[in-house]
Amino acid sequence: MTLHKDNCGGRASRLYRARAASLDASKVPRGRDDERAFGEISLTMTQLRAPASQVMGARLIVAMMLASVVASCDECREYSAFTCRQIESADYNVYFYYPSGTERYLGRVNGLPQCGRAAHGFAASQNLSGKEWGYVCCMIARGSDCYEKHR
Repeated sequence: MTLHKDNCGGRASRLYRARAASLDASKVPRGRDDERAFGEISLTMTQLRAPASQVMGARLIVAMMLASVVASCDECREYSAFTCRQIESADYNVYFYYPSGTERYLGRVNGLPQCGRAAHGFAASQNLSGKEWGYVCCMIARGSDCYEKHR
């Protein structure tokens, strides 16, 4: 194996040539039909390096793949235009539904957990615990008072 000196002519080229020169050709394993399994390899150091444009392109592809993996890992994106974190921290209009089906607006809260607390607190204050009441959390987003419904 020989490595030809490239334009760099640096220490790396000399190191590879020194290692290649230390190989004993008589100890190279033989393949079928008595052909040498390893032939002479001739490379320059510049051939061992990838062009900068390929490296940048590869980095861009890896970054895009990571971004898509991160985005796809958010299970909320399967049913919503928002991430789980955005859903949890958004502002909501809280609507309560009596067992009769009558709707009552309870107000605006910050965060999905607060929406549930408001509805449960109102049900308790109306002595409706254990009865068939309901609530809806309407996300306030993108200019709408009820862009998405959550619970």
